[in-house]
Amino acid sequence: MLADGCLDVMAVAAEAACVLSISHRAAGALLAETYALASSLPLTLAALRSGHISWQHARTMVDQTASLDPAGAAALEAHFLDPDTGNPARGCPVGEMPAHRFKAKARIWRERHHPETLEGCHARSAADRRVEYTPDCDGMAWISAYLPATTASAVWSRTTAIARGLQGPDEHRALSQLRADVLSAALLTGGGNQDLQGGDEPPLWPHVRNR
Repeated sequence: MLADGCLDVMAVAAEAACVLSISHRAAGALLAETYALASSLPLTLAALRSGHISWQHARTMVDQTASLDPAGAAALEAHFLDPDTGNPARGCPVGEMPAHRFKAKARIWRERHHPETLEGCHARSAADRRVEYTPDCDGMAWISAYLPATTASAVWSRTTAIARGLQGPDEHRALSQLRADVLSAALLTGGGNQDLQGGDEPPLWPHVRNR
């Protein structure tokens, strides 16, 4: 049985999801990020409140300090947000650079100053690999997979290669549609391009061939 505290967190996440019209998981992630800001990242929270950084910048700080101990998190935060620290970041202030650039700079700083976290971060992330199903409108749904980068890249490359091989003058499906059909056939029949090139019609989607 779940502890009362867990039930309370789930209830709050469910309520936030309803109010914000987002998924339960997205609401849970939002609560975790706001808790991290309020409990362990005072400089980031202050900068966010004053408008000096955006929410995306704050999320980056949460992500990059998640694997660090309190001292390491404080050092990373001070480097970018405290001009009076011993070794402040040079160049463009955090809030004035695009969020993706700040993410890259923060990640590089963390990896250089805390290299021992790299293997631990990968191991923790790999342990969290999963496949998720999200219903959508008009009779559609999303299937997403969280995988190690090498595996995901191989799946994407293989799916793209097969899809490109199916393109031709009589093929009306776009490459994105072909990727979806190739992946569906591979998962549901154990085949893939063989099923799509004229073999037996893959089950469960008999009218998809010429769309």
